[in-house]
Amino acid sequence: MTKLLNLPGVIVEKIQEAEGTLILSVKVQKKTANCPRCSHTSHRLHQNQRHLVRDLPICNREVMLYLNRRRFKCDYCKKPFSECLDFVGYKKKFTHRYAHAITKQVIHGDVINVAKNNKLTEEEVLSQIEEVSMDMTGNYKSLVQKLYPNAVVTVDRFHITKMVNEELNKARIDQKKTAEALNGKERAKLFGRDVACYVSTGE
Repeated sequence: MTKLLNLPGVIVEKIQEAEGTLILSVKVQKKTANCPRCSHTSHRLHQNQRHLVRDLPICNREVMLYLNRRRFKCDYCKKPFSECLDFVGYKKKFTHRYAHAITKQVIHGDVINVAKNNKLTEEEVLSQIEEVSMDMTGNYKSLVQKLYPNAVVTVDRFHITKMVNEELNKARIDQKKTAEALNGKERAKLFGRDVACYVSTGE
């Protein structure tokens, strides 16, 4: 079952079934965790915190992972901390890959049907979306925050590239105007002989 689950570094210890849902008790193989404050590695287990998170179905059966997000005590800064798990976010009720699968379904369908097919509420479907990309006007930001409370709003790549190119072009024009306002000696001193000749000839 560990191979079938296919989560690197995670072992299935026990399998249970409840009303058609597979509940897999899992543990992380790694014995240590890095402190988020000072980045030191800790071996000292402070507390066990077990909870259920939803994962991708196996053989068309709903899967819940009963996992232990351990708390460690840092030997360096002397403070407890929860370990960071690669496959599920902090205080999340679903794995990253499950959230990604739901998001893909929403893109190619609609929220109501996705919720029905996955036995979720519409709010639970919307909560799976972790990032929304938009332009820089921010006209829809408040709506996105309302519909997708767990999503991070980012600026799309096209608008970032456009803004950078506009700023570079503006800087180039400003430099050219500065050069044209100087006399020959000032140009040579500030920009070098080749640039001064280029500006004076207009080539």
